Amino acid sequence: MAVATKPVTSTSITEVNAAGIDTQILNERTERHFCKCASCKQASAIDFKIVIWEFAFIGARGQIVWEPRTTSYNEAGEEVRNTYIATCPKCGAAKPANSELKASKIKYDPNHVCTDSCQKATSDHCTCSCKGENHGIKNKVGLF
Repeated sequence: MAVATKPVTSTSITEVNAAGIDTQILNERTERHFCKCASCKQASAIDFKIVIWEFAFIGARGQIVWEPRTTSYNEAGEEVRNTYIATCPKCGAAKPANSELKASKIKYDPNHVCTDSCQKATSDHCTCSCKGENHGIKNKVGLF
C-alpha cells in the first residue's frame, strides 16, 4: 500500500491516485441542485455525483491514518471545483452558478403519487413516493 508521507491538499481523487497514493471510495450518491437563470429567471435542475473517499497517510506517530475527502462530478464525469457553468434551456445564456446551491430536500411518502408537480419542480422541497429520483427531472440542463 502506498501512503502519503507529506500533507495532501488536493480534493481530487484523480490527482491523489496519480501521485501513487492509495485511495478507497466510501460512498457515492447523486444530488440534484436547483438554480434560476440570471437573465430570464428560468428554473433549472443540475445533477452532480458526489463521491466520498479517503486516502492513506502517515500520521504524527508513524501510524497509517485514513483521511476522508469529497469530490463532485458533473454528468459528463468532469470534476467540479468551486463553480460550474450551466446553459439556460430557455434563453441559452451561459452563467456561472454557485456550487453552494441547496440539494433537494425530499420527504418520502409512499401514498403520494409522483406527478408533473414533482417532475417539473423548480424548488428543492417535495413530498413524494419517488424518493427524489424524479424531482425536477423535466428541468434538467446540460453543463459545459
